Amino acid sequence: MPAKKQDAQTKVAWIGAAGIVLAALITGIFSVQSQKVNSDAKATAAEAEKLLTSFPANAKSQLTPASSPNLLSDTPPNSLLEVGQTWRQEGSELTLRDFVYTSDGLRLFPHLYFTNQQPLEKTIRYSIGNNFRAWGKNNEWLDIIPSCVVCVSKDEFTEVVVQPLETIYIAPGSDLLISIYPNDPKYDVITLNAFSIGNVTEASWNIQIHENK
Repeated sequence: MPAKKQDAQTKVAWIGAAGIVLAALITGIFSVQSQKVNSDAKATAAEAEKLLTSFPANAKSQLTPASSPNLLSDTPPNSLLEVGQTWRQEGSELTLRDFVYTSDGLRLFPHLYFTNQQPLEKTIRYSIGNNFRAWGKNNEWLDIIPSCVVCVSKDEFTEVVVQPLETIYIAPGSDLLISIYPNDPKYDVITLNAFSIGNVTEASWNIQIHENK
């Protein structure tokens, strides 16, 4: 075989071998990269699964909404309060702060206050004859009249718009006045009853008259 032809064939052989080697290297590189990507993907998936399983299955049901402001609970029905205590019902409050007992023993002036604890204004409407009553220890009815009988009648209504968190003095044209009998032990203790004022259906207070004599 001539020398030139043999050299050409040798060169072709070397080139072919180099191509084979280069192809093998490229295939190996891609294989390694592919394995690395697959490994990274598996690791990411494993981490995600671990993160998800770290939460309890009922995590959603364990979530609770933010608590609202704690409002004082309503007064139980048929309660008998003492002077100074507040009757609370559905955002309306009635408080008998105190009372005045006149020295002649004939008149008692209860000082009632209404507070609107609701976020909106509240219109209340009341009269002495339609929203208040009083009785003694033996359930004897007592008269409740305006302290100024020429200023307002017993059945004349007063209407007031009470703003949120506002407190007003309950005075339907004039102060409330309870007529009592002097020096009669049956009236040493009086029950004052107020009803249908705001959201208060019926509230009662126990008044110990002898404490203020």
